[in-house]
Amino acid sequence: MSKKWIVLIEILTCVVGVVIVSIFGLLPEFTNSTVFTESVAFTCDYTLTEDGRKLVTLERPLDNNPKVFQLEWEVTPENATDKSVTFISSDPSVATVSPTGFVQFLRMQGIVRITVQTNDDAKRTDTIYIEVPASTDGGHDDL
Repeated sequence: MSKKWIVLIEILTCVVGVVIVSIFGLLPEFTNSTVFTESVAFTCDYTLTEDGRKLVTLERPLDNNPKVFQLEWEVTPENATDKSVTFISSDPSVATVSPTGFVQFLRMQGIVRITVQTNDDAKRTDTIYIEVPASTDGGHDDL
């Protein structure tokens, strides 16, 4: 083989290599940058009952204002793409819960189960029970 052919093959090899690198090197990487939630858990102060339920017992209000309670929770991992949650009250006639976790009792006594679930995976949930005890003075419990 002559030197001209060897040089021509080397040049073509370099050109083909540069073209391949430039085409494939500039293609975007197709990676899924979404980080899904792994868990959600209430972090407010609660007592763990014998049967494993999380229970918050609120003191009865001295005035006629409805009892309120702010829930606290944590979604993991910290870098989850969608950390939004939805709250569900087991009995809205006893207590309602706002999208920001603010529970308002509509009666001066009762117990309600609040569930928090992640919006990217409804299977990721936690449950807490909140109770306002019955009156011991025989007073009226409805607002």
